[in-house]
Amino acid sequence: MERIESCVRQFEAGRMSRRQFVKRLTGLGLSASLVSTILAASSSRASADTPVKGGRLRIGFTEGSQKEHWDPARRYSRMMNGRNNSVYNTLIDVNSELKPEPALAESWDSNDAADEWVFKIRKGVEFHDGRSLRAEDVVFSISRVMDPDLGSGGKSFVSDIEDIRVEDPHTVRIKLQSANVDFPMFFGADFLHIIPEGTSDFSTANGTGPFKVEFFEAGRSALVVRNPNYWKSGLPHLDEVETFAISDDVARLNALISGDIHCLQGLSPTLVDKVKDTTGLELLSTPSGYRVPAIMRTDTPPYDDPNVRLALKLLIDREKYNQIVYRGLSTVGNDHPVGQIYPEYCDEIPIREYDPDQAKSLLKKAGYLDHTFELLVSTVGIGALEGAQVYSQMAAAAGVNVKVVRVPTDGFWDAVWMVKPFHWAHWSMRSTANLQLAVAFKSDSSWNDTFWYKDDFDKLLLEARATFDEARRKELYCAMQQMVRDDAGQIIPAFPNIIDAVSSNVKNITLHPLGSLGNLKIQNDCWLEA
Repeated sequence: MERIESCVRQFEAGRMSRRQFVKRLTGLGLSASLVSTILAASSSRASADTPVKGGRLRIGFTEGSQKEHWDPARRYSRMMNGRNNSVYNTLIDVNSELKPEPALAESWDSNDAADEWVFKIRKGVEFHDGRSLRAEDVVFSISRVMDPDLGSGGKSFVSDIEDIRVEDPHTVRIKLQSANVDFPMFFGADFLHIIPEGTSDFSTANGTGPFKVEFFEAGRSALVVRNPNYWKSGLPHLDEVETFAISDDVARLNALISGDIHCLQGLSPTLVDKVKDTTGLELLSTPSGYRVPAIMRTDTPPYDDPNVRLALKLLIDREKYNQIVYRGLSTVGNDHPVGQIYPEYCDEIPIREYDPDQAKSLLKKAGYLDHTFELLVSTVGIGALEGAQVYSQMAAAAGVNVKVVRVPTDGFWDAVWMVKPFHWAHWSMRSTANLQLAVAFKSDSSWNDTFWYKDDFDKLLLEARATFDEARRKELYCAMQQMVRDDAGQIIPAFPNIIDAVSSNVKNITLHPLGSLGNLKIQNDCWLEA
């Protein structure tokens, strides 16, 4: 009952679309007739508030980095991603239903083979310095991400581009090495924000977004102010947005309760009840493909041994783990990144069961039965600390020693992720299953954090991009999920809901499965009620 009431409150406050609302209630087991009744009643009460102009929105994030800068192709933190969404735009936007919508590209089309695409660039758009947006800026921005020397995490999204060129001042033509029926969705990726041609200084930002940079100190805070020449009519509603990192979960919630911030990104599941019991706060819980996995570097002993990797995956009672760590606000993971929210999810693959006897047998075979596995963890990721501890306890019950070592959140992405052989991290959801698989497991991805390289996997990934036939696509995605589950180096016990919290006076938030706080874009549309 409580989960139904939460959905009703979020729908009536305009934080959930009609389709999301119906899907969520149906997923909770309600009949179609009852869902229709609730929908009708809620629709009549749904907020029709008039937008309020002005004010400064303050957002507290879980993490920052001293290496932050305004280069969207090389962002270092989730906080920087939110800031980039304030000052830049992408070619397309991915809506909450995971469908592409026009942004800086007002339309797109392909040939019949889906290996050549034409994007029409919106006219009348200006960068913050007054320059007009041109096709040359788009080509420059995408070409930078394609450059292997840049080391952008977005390279895997555009690595299949064979040629990109300006056809006229507002038309870009892209030739792919192979067909890709999902290709426009790639341009909603946060690495592919559009910047002016020739940009090399990223101490500040010069974008086309709703806000302009006023102040910035890496790792600490930033202030952006309204762009009076923003191309979306009537937006933004806010005058200013201030962002800063508060890495401690309790301190971040206390800042929300005291009114020091209006929005909290990344609420620990242990604090959900506190939010529910506090007048003036709203809990935002969004089912997603977001994951908080344990990362094993498959190029480093002992994790280069498939027996060790499989053994460590067998040490989790997944249903119990989800109840303890996420209080049931999650779906069970199966050691591959395609969660149940995707249409490509393969329900034919059985969920891996807790099997301590087989785990110990595999570790004995590999010669690591008495080994102490050192697992590094910080507050990066929803439920990461508690999850690592629960995992360690489950392993101990099986006679396997997993030693949890807490490391600082500040600098985690520089000193731990893709550096240490066994650590807890987190991954945002991507807009398509293909992207979700590609960015973490494709051999040429610069974010392949398990260092798992398989040519046969890469071939399946490319074939899936070129396949229109739904039955064949299902086969391909099932095969890839099976490969990653059985052999790759991410232990994925759960897909936690994205859990955030906001003050009740923050209005016009649309929940989004791709990320916290409306995919880190609430500042672009919300307003502060007086």
